[in-house]
Amino acid sequence: SVGVVNGLGLRDGLVLDVGGGSAEVSQVVGGRFRRGGTAALGAVRLTEMFLAGSGRAKPRAVAALEDHVAEALEAFGGMALAPGGIFVGIGGTVRALARIDREARGYAFPLLNGYELKRSRLRDLVDQIAALPVDERPRRIPALPVDRADIILAGALTVLGALRWATADRLTVCGHGLREGLFFAEFLRPAAPVVRRLREFSVFNLGRLCGFEPIHASHVTRLALSLYDQLRDRHGYGEFERGCLWAAGQLHDIGTIVEYYDHHKHSAYIILNAGLPGYSHRETAWIALLCLYHRKGQPALENLRLPAQAGDRLRANRLAALLRLAEYLDRSRTQSITRLRVTAAGGRRVRLRALVRAGADGQVEIWEAQRNAGLFEQAFDCRLEIEAQ
Repeated sequence: SVGVVNGLGLRDGLVLDVGGGSAEVSQVVGGRFRRGGTAALGAVRLTEMFLAGSGRAKPRAVAALEDHVAEALEAFGGMALAPGGIFVGIGGTVRALARIDREARGYAFPLLNGYELKRSRLRDLVDQIAALPVDERPRRIPALPVDRADIILAGALTVLGALRWATADRLTVCGHGLREGLFFAEFLRPAAPVVRRLREFSVFNLGRLCGFEPIHASHVTRLALSLYDQLRDRHGYGEFERGCLWAAGQLHDIGTIVEYYDHHKHSAYIILNAGLPGYSHRETAWIALLCLYHRKGQPALENLRLPAQAGDRLRANRLAALLRLAEYLDRSRTQSITRLRVTAAGGRRVRLRALVRAGADGQVEIWEAQRNAGLFEQAFDCRLEIEAQ
């Protein structure tokens, strides 16, 4: 449970782990383990009991296995999924099912942690697996490992039965489990092993792993958020966008650990492939997208890696423009520009006053920001004027 809480930021929900010999169900309330239990519902055990042989699964055997799973899960009746709770799956069986579903959907986002497998799609997958002999399953079902071909049906039926029992319409995959839980219990000793501010921890942890410059990153973030807040009436966005802008501000330069000149590309790649526990896939994709365009270029939604939603093109332009402007306002990395004040934001003109630190010049930063203000002016349909104060 500690691994799951620190992997997803789970507050309330049920956690299912389907192993070879047994399945475990745990209840998490308020970010802490409440209770749990084990049932003899392992994928190997159930395969030997109901689905032995290499041919197609017999409908009678599949029905008997489903009844057996439903009966065994009734013993956990006191662990109902609370309203608003999340049904989480961990372990090899769950990850295998998620990879199969991801491949079938053409899901371009590279992370499994946080992936959502819908019950309706799992039901279709069960029917597809059951219709195939064991030796044909890896050839006909992309992403199915050969060494799981014989036991995947029993594992899928167990997960499906657990979703029915919990009256959940989807399963959220957690890439963290027992090993990570033990690590955090040791790493955070003597404090409680749960990371209470997981999103902040994830961002700073990745930044430090990549050797980021915390002073510059924090300064750029502060300038970007100041612009965001002062222009709220003009863009109308909320906490989702502000949270993504904060994280992107902190991580925009982490790609320099690979190479400087294309570090914006490397920053996005690292975020997409390392992941940010506590952030959804959509949030992580947005953070990577903003990092990708913090220096130059016109944001392209195909780099979002997820289906676009209404308003995403303008949203990408505006948020990237704010981060880009903040980046150039600390071009020398000396924090010469200490504060920003929007003095006019109506109509077709935005006037920005930049407070220069005593003893500093600030002209390089203002010149660079004005020179790279094209995306801002396009996104906000205005003429930007920056002056020192």
